Amino acid sequence: DGVYRVHAQVRDAAGNESDVLIGEVLLDTSAPSSNAGPLPPTVTAAEISLPFTASDDGSFVQYVEVWLRHRQDSTSPWGIWTMAGTPTASPVALSLPFGEGMYEFYTVAVDAAGNREPAPSSADTSVTFSTISAPSTERVSVSSAGAEGNAASGASLPSSLSNDGRYVAFVSSADNLVAG
Repeated sequence: DGVYRVHAQVRDAAGNESDVLIGEVLLDTSAPSSNAGPLPPTVTAAEISLPFTASDDGSFVQYVEVWLRHRQDSTSPWGIWTMAGTPTASPVALSLPFGEGMYEFYTVAVDAAGNREPAPSSADTSVTFSTISAPSTERVSVSSAGAEGNAASGASLPSSLSNDGRYVAFVSSADNLVAG
């Protein structure tokens, strides 16, 4: 691989000769390289911005193929790898076409000489798409100033849980809690 200087001259059957032409030719037989990511572990929107890097020692990276696959959850089988686009600049905006679930991504760089990076043996990066918010706990047994109760709350007394699991009812001997 490298740049080679070429000299060319044409001569016809009558012996006429052209001027000597000198040019440079780039020989590039090396594949480029690329990598996708990183991505956050979870997203809540059906579109992501996928960063990637790509480089080539010979000519230049012409484009990058972005590949993805999907599965509904950790027990489902992975779908087939599908090309999601051929961007020329990073990051690339991608929609998550199969809905909620787990997605994996990899990239394959192609250079100006037509050399194509082989697909990696595993994904470069992954993300889980879910519109379900993470569970949260909110303490409501507080004073009007937001302070904890000033005595034991339900420590030795029975409490009860609402049918949907959202609320706990309890008895408290604290005198600084807001009623309700």
